[in-house]
Amino acid sequence: VLYSATMASRLRALARLQPRIIAQRQLQIRNFWKSCSRIQHSFPGMVSNRVPHRHFGRQKTKKATRKLKDILKQFYLRTHPDLFESYPSEKKINEESMQQLQNLLEEMKDTSESFPPKQHLALQFYMKNRKSGDLEMATMNISTTGGECRKIVATCLSKFFGEIGLPREFRWGTDFASTPHLQDVIKEEELEAEREKKAKAAGY
Repeated sequence: VLYSATMASRLRALARLQPRIIAQRQLQIRNFWKSCSRIQHSFPGMVSNRVPHRHFGRQKTKKATRKLKDILKQFYLRTHPDLFESYPSEKKINEESMQQLQNLLEEMKDTSESFPPKQHLALQFYMKNRKSGDLEMATMNISTTGGECRKIVATCLSKFFGEIGLPREFRWGTDFASTPHLQDVIKEEELEAEREKKAKAAGY
């Protein structure tokens, strides 16, 4: 009888303590999440609300910049020597400058066994003004260091492209060193324009 009375007393005591214990646990959980919230605001890079794409599908990524090859095609459409049959002097200058540019790009390829020598090139190119049709001359200044200098060359090319109204941002790619025939460049541009037209019509 004494044992039963003791157990009953303990059970009543536990029953009185249980709500207090539950309330303490709830308070601890609320404080924990408040701490997490403060960490997220103080260090946004450590806590992210974004869902990992590897578990719940692919996330949208920034559209990649175009390849150097694509910008060079636009450049060739304005400076290719075959466009200057009526201007022999300008045609010769463009031929020489384009050859030097291609030699440099060939040495910039990953498969090249050596780096370009330390030098500064001032390559002159004639092109027609898109509005007036008048011939204009632009100078492409490129510096190389004798070692790995893709970043420096990319900066030089980007500056020049911006000066003549072409996109400044590009990635190197792997097939930027070839000089196609003018007709091939025109054909590729026409095919690309046709593909873009079909994509727009399809709603992509």
